Amino acid sequence: MRYMGHHWTLIRPQRFFYMAERSALVGGGIKLNTLLKQDTQSLRWTPGDMADQQMAFKWPFPMRHKHKIKRIFAFGPNFQPDQAIPDAAKTVPFVSDLVNRMKEEYQLISPTPEKFDSFKAKAIAMQATSPTWTEEDFARIGLNSTNRHHSFPLWIVTGDSEELIQCWVAKRISDKIQRSVYLVLPNVSHFAPLQDPESFNNALNQWLSC
Repeated sequence: MRYMGHHWTLIRPQRFFYMAERSALVGGGIKLNTLLKQDTQSLRWTPGDMADQQMAFKWPFPMRHKHKIKRIFAFGPNFQPDQAIPDAAKTVPFVSDLVNRMKEEYQLISPTPEKFDSFKAKAIAMQATSPTWTEEDFARIGLNSTNRHHSFPLWIVTGDSEELIQCWVAKRISDKIQRSVYLVLPNVSHFAPLQDPESFNNALNQWLSC
């Protein structure tokens, strides 16, 4: 799925929030039961990865489906909005190219092609206020449980040159989740899938083989 499902999400007056992506799967045209007929393996690139963890551990409705979430690979995550480095994206040369590509794809596929600027503004506002995980939220995650529904590989991954999220955040998340795996990819930043796809795919293959 694309970031926040922006290709098919209608622009509404309400503010965006990360769990809207999951709400759309349940309440919209895509039925969660259909989507999760088979075990789901989720790769998320910040900060949507926290939405998947919410789906697995926090959100009431999908709790009945969490046994179908087989594994999560969370790359470059944060759990509070102030853990993002202000204006850091402006220092990354190719971010403007990524935004231009998003705009082109949005205009081609979205049911509201003329509203990309509104979508972008709402997404930026959302990132300024979310996610907001608490100690209580992390305490609900029981990967050390004997219950098979809670026992699946959860990897917290970052690059050694992460420039958008404060460098200590990924390790802190891993420390809060028992039995999670903490992995630092060498010589890459927040954009590791673009900078070194071979090494990134090797890490994914290791995760998938767990």
